[in-house]
Amino acid sequence: MSLSDPQPPADLLTFIAEGTAGAVGDEFFRVLVQHVARAFDAEVAFVAEVIPEDRERARFLACWEGEGLAAPAEYCMAGTPCAEVGSADLVSYVSGVIEQFPEDEMVVEMGLDSYLAVAMRGSDGGHLGHLGVLASGALAPDDARVAALRIFAARAAAEVERRQHERRLVESEQAHRALAQELAASRERLVEAGDAERRRIERNLHDGAQQRLVSLALQLRIAESTVPGELPAAEVLARASEELAAAMRELQELARGIHPAVLSDRGLDAALEALAIRAPVPVEVVATPGERLPAPVEATVYFVVAEALTNVAKYAGATHAKVAVERLGEALRFEVSDDGVGGADVAGGSGLRGLHDRVAAVRGVLRIESPVGRGTVLAGEIPL
Repeated sequence: MSLSDPQPPADLLTFIAEGTAGAVGDEFFRVLVQHVARAFDAEVAFVAEVIPEDRERARFLACWEGEGLAAPAEYCMAGTPCAEVGSADLVSYVSGVIEQFPEDEMVVEMGLDSYLAVAMRGSDGGHLGHLGVLASGALAPDDARVAALRIFAARAAAEVERRQHERRLVESEQAHRALAQELAASRERLVEAGDAERRRIERNLHDGAQQRLVSLALQLRIAESTVPGELPAAEVLARASEELAAAMRELQELARGIHPAVLSDRGLDAALEALAIRAPVPVEVVATPGERLPAPVEATVYFVVAEALTNVAKYAGATHAKVAVERLGEALRFEVSDDGVGGADVAGGSGLRGLHDRVAAVRGVLRIESPVGRGTVLAGEIPL
């Protein structure tokens, strides 16, 4: 059989089936309209999808026009025979199309006076679109022609439905991805806001309460120096100075815990060294990034390391701990390890959950390995 020869009705089904065998997606629609046009000896064959957002309009999934494929296009079905397909299922005009639809530009320009089309139905029976032909000569709706159109309209409908499902799946995935990105951004904003508030409180404590206490300590020392040492007042002033010094140390520790000034002023390297010096257990800082990093990242790593070293001192029974923080490409990796008893409950405890949440808020990951008797390793990675 040759594509250049019109096919007799008896060969319609075989001719179209052979021509579309193995074709899927857009290629199926293209070869379908080409073979339907040849088989029906029609100038135009088309498969169109009703636009879900505007059901008075349709888009050509493929349209064979004359001797080739027409450019993709949308059209308003009002004033064309296509408007009747959704409700009638089969629409046939053996002749008279030009007279009845004078506003249909294609019909008038090409002199297409005969129309035959069947509806494409989805699995729920909904009208998805239509498969049809237009010709200048008569298109009689005989059983062979109608059967052929119905069979391939059903296959085209399945393809349209598959594409719609894929489109909805992509849109759903995009929506979920956008939601996940917004959630991550929201968590980052919360961390940044919390860190900014920590810095503000630390500055207020340093510039306000601490300075007042320093001033009061100086005044007490002056008063103490003017009172003879053997008088009871001198002993009272001495005790007051000691209590004030203790209060200042506690206030400094509180401010450091809220947000250490060294982290803001000198960066993560210096802050990690300060943590190691203050730790009750000997701590070796074996690697530091050697550069300033985004403030949320520095704060996250600092507080994770600080919490980890606190846990080492309280629970691990360790004699030694190591801290390593280094940049590897576009990520910052950190690790705190100890030689303690291990056996940390990696699934429970609000402290460990808080560390996980803190790292996750900056799109990082955290893992903890703590086999009994073999120490604990807390490690994580944060993208930069």
